[in-house]
Amino acid sequence: MLRRSKTVTPDVSGTEVPRSAPLYVDMDGTVLATDVLWEMLIVLLKTKPALLFRLPSWFLKGKAFFKQQLAAHIAINPAALPYHEPVVAFLDRERQEGRQIILATASDQQVAASVAGHLGLFSTVLASDGRVNLSGCAKLTAIVRHADGAAFDYIGNSWADLPIWERASHS
Repeated sequence: MLRRSKTVTPDVSGTEVPRSAPLYVDMDGTVLATDVLWEMLIVLLKTKPALLFRLPSWFLKGKAFFKQQLAAHIAINPAALPYHEPVVAFLDRERQEGRQIILATASDQQVAASVAGHLGLFSTVLASDGRVNLSGCAKLTAIVRHADGAAFDYIGNSWADLPIWERASHS
Protein backbone atom coordinates (compact mmCIF):
# COMPACT_ATOMS: atom_id res chain seq x y z
CA MET A 1 0.00 0.00 0.00
CA LEU A 2 1.37 3.39 -0.95
CA ARG A 3 1.52 6.16 1.58
CA ARG A 4 -0.25 9.29 0.47
CA SER A 5 1.05 12.81 0.75
CA LYS A 6 -0.36 16.23 -0.06
CA THR A 7 1.09 16.20 -3.58
CA VAL A 8 0.27 13.00 -5.42
CA THR A 9 0.44 12.04 -9.06
CA PRO A 10 -0.36 8.82 -10.95
CA ASP A 11 2.64 6.84 -12.16
CA VAL A 12 2.82 5.09 -15.54
CA SER A 13 0.76 2.16 -14.20
CA GLY A 14 -1.97 4.43 -12.78
CA THR A 15 -0.94 4.07 -9.12
CA GLU A 16 -0.54 7.23 -7.09
CA VAL A 17 2.91 8.12 -5.75
CA PRO A 18 3.99 11.05 -3.58
CA ARG A 19 6.10 13.69 -5.28
CA SER A 20 8.02 14.89 -2.24
CA ALA A 21 10.95 12.47 -2.45
CA PRO A 22 13.53 12.75 -5.24
CA LEU A 23 13.01 10.23 -8.00
CA TYR A 24 16.02 8.18 -9.15
CA VAL A 25 15.60 6.56 -12.55
CA ASP A 26 17.51 3.78 -14.28
CA MET A 27 18.40 4.33 -17.92
CA ASP A 28 18.93 1.01 -19.76
CA GLY A 29 15.64 -0.83 -20.14
CA THR A 30 13.73 1.84 -18.17
CA VAL A 31 14.09 5.22 -19.85
CA LEU A 32 15.56 3.51 -22.90
CA ALA A 33 13.99 0.55 -24.66
CA THR A 34 17.50 -0.82 -25.15
CA ASP A 35 20.84 -1.22 -23.39
CA VAL A 36 23.48 1.24 -24.62
CA LEU A 37 26.27 -1.25 -23.92
CA TRP A 38 24.86 -3.49 -26.64
CA GLU A 39 24.20 -0.50 -28.89
CA MET A 40 27.85 0.56 -28.57
CA LEU A 41 29.08 -2.97 -29.26
CA ILE A 42 27.00 -3.11 -32.46
CA VAL A 43 28.34 0.28 -33.59
CA LEU A 44 31.88 -0.91 -32.79
CA LEU A 45 31.39 -4.03 -34.92
CA LYS A 46 30.11 -1.96 -37.84
CA THR A 47 32.49 0.99 -37.69
CA LYS A 48 35.65 0.01 -35.80
CA PRO A 49 36.05 -3.77 -35.99
CA ALA A 50 39.81 -3.50 -35.29
CA LEU A 51 38.89 -2.54 -31.71
CA LEU A 52 37.37 -5.99 -31.16
CA PHE A 53 40.84 -7.22 -30.23
CA ARG A 54 40.96 -4.71 -27.34
CA LEU A 55 37.67 -5.83 -25.78
CA PRO A 56 39.12 -8.72 -23.70
CA SER A 57 41.86 -6.55 -22.16
CA TRP A 58 39.33 -3.79 -21.38
CA PHE A 59 36.97 -6.29 -19.80
CA LEU A 60 39.73 -7.79 -17.65
CA LYS A 61 40.14 -4.35 -16.07
CA GLY A 62 36.51 -4.40 -14.91
CA LYS A 63 33.09 -3.69 -16.28
CA ALA A 64 33.23 0.04 -15.48
CA PHE A 65 36.54 0.38 -17.35
CA PHE A 66 35.11 -1.65 -20.25
CA LYS A 67 32.12 0.69 -20.53
CA GLN A 68 34.34 3.78 -20.24
CA GLN A 69 36.58 2.58 -23.08
CA LEU A 70 33.60 1.83 -25.32
CA ALA A 71 32.19 5.30 -24.63
CA ALA A 72 35.58 6.86 -25.40
CA HIS A 73 35.75 5.14 -28.80
CA ILE A 74 32.09 4.97 -29.86
CA ALA A 75 29.80 7.99 -30.11
CA ILE A 76 26.14 7.18 -29.52
CA ASN A 77 23.55 9.61 -30.85
CA PRO A 78 20.97 9.92 -28.04
CA ALA A 79 18.34 11.18 -30.48
CA ALA A 80 18.57 7.89 -32.39
CA LEU A 81 18.01 5.68 -29.33
CA PRO A 82 14.60 4.07 -28.69
CA TYR A 83 12.90 5.51 -25.59
CA HIS A 84 10.05 4.17 -23.48
CA GLU A 85 7.76 7.09 -24.26
CA PRO A 86 5.31 6.53 -21.34
CA VAL A 87 8.24 6.66 -18.91
CA VAL A 88 9.67 9.79 -20.53
CA ALA A 89 6.24 11.46 -20.47
CA PHE A 90 5.79 10.56 -16.78
CA LEU A 91 9.23 11.96 -15.92
CA ASP A 92 8.48 15.15 -17.84
CA ARG A 93 5.22 15.65 -15.91
CA GLU A 94 7.02 15.06 -12.61
CA ARG A 95 9.78 17.52 -13.53
CA GLN A 96 7.22 20.14 -14.55
CA GLU A 97 5.60 19.73 -11.14
CA GLY A 98 8.93 20.52 -9.51
CA ARG A 99 10.09 17.07 -8.57
CA GLN A 100 13.82 16.40 -8.57
CA ILE A 101 14.60 13.66 -11.12
CA ILE A 102 18.02 11.98 -11.06
CA LEU A 103 19.36 9.59 -13.68
CA ALA A 104 21.07 6.68 -11.88
CA THR A 105 22.60 4.21 -14.29
CA ALA A 106 25.31 1.59 -14.67
CA SER A 107 26.09 3.04 -18.10
CA ASP A 108 29.22 5.15 -18.46
CA GLN A 109 29.07 8.82 -17.39
CA GLN A 110 29.74 10.10 -20.88
CA VAL A 111 26.83 8.16 -22.39
CA ALA A 112 24.50 8.92 -19.47
CA ALA A 113 25.28 12.64 -19.65
CA SER A 114 24.57 12.59 -23.39
CA VAL A 115 21.16 10.94 -22.90
CA ALA A 116 20.34 13.23 -19.96
CA GLY A 117 21.28 16.31 -22.00
CA HIS A 118 19.13 15.14 -24.89
CA LEU A 119 16.06 14.61 -22.70
CA GLY A 120 16.54 17.64 -20.44
CA LEU A 121 14.68 15.94 -17.56
CA PHE A 122 17.38 15.22 -14.99
CA SER A 123 18.86 17.52 -12.38
CA THR A 124 21.83 15.19 -11.82
CA VAL A 125 23.42 12.10 -13.35
CA LEU A 126 24.89 9.25 -11.30
CA ALA A 127 26.75 6.80 -13.54
CA SER A 128 29.67 4.40 -13.86
CA ASP A 129 32.97 6.27 -13.88
CA GLY A 130 35.59 3.84 -15.18
CA ARG A 131 36.35 2.57 -11.67
CA VAL A 132 32.93 1.82 -10.14
CA ASN A 133 30.21 0.03 -12.10
CA LEU A 134 27.11 1.74 -10.72
CA SER A 135 24.86 -1.30 -10.53
CA GLY A 136 23.08 -3.10 -7.69
CA CYS A 137 24.52 -2.32 -4.26
CA ALA A 138 26.99 0.20 -5.70
CA LYS A 139 24.08 2.14 -7.20
CA LEU A 140 22.19 1.95 -3.91
CA THR A 141 25.22 3.34 -2.06
CA ALA A 142 25.52 6.21 -4.55
CA ILE A 143 21.80 7.01 -4.28
CA VAL A 144 21.78 6.95 -0.47
CA ARG A 145 24.88 9.18 -0.43
CA HIS A 146 23.35 11.57 -3.00
CA ALA A 147 20.02 11.67 -1.12
CA ASP A 148 22.00 12.25 2.11
CA GLY A 149 20.17 9.33 3.71
CA ALA A 150 16.73 10.87 3.08
CA ALA A 151 13.77 9.07 1.51
CA PHE A 152 13.87 8.50 -2.24
CA ASP A 153 11.81 6.82 -4.93
CA TYR A 154 13.21 4.62 -7.69
CA ILE A 155 12.20 3.44 -11.15
CA GLY A 156 14.14 0.50 -12.60
CA ASN A 157 13.66 -2.77 -14.42
CA SER A 158 16.37 -5.23 -13.47
CA TRP A 159 17.13 -7.91 -10.90
CA ALA A 160 20.16 -5.78 -10.03
CA ASP A 161 17.68 -3.15 -8.79
CA LEU A 162 16.31 -5.36 -5.99
CA PRO A 163 18.46 -3.83 -3.21
CA ILE A 164 17.42 -0.36 -4.37
CA TRP A 165 13.72 -1.25 -4.44
CA GLU A 166 14.01 -2.66 -0.92
CA ARG A 167 15.39 0.67 0.37
CA ALA A 168 13.27 3.03 -1.75
CA SER A 169 10.13 4.60 -0.33
CA HIS A 170 8.31 3.82 -3.58
CA SER A 171 9.35 1.73 -6.55
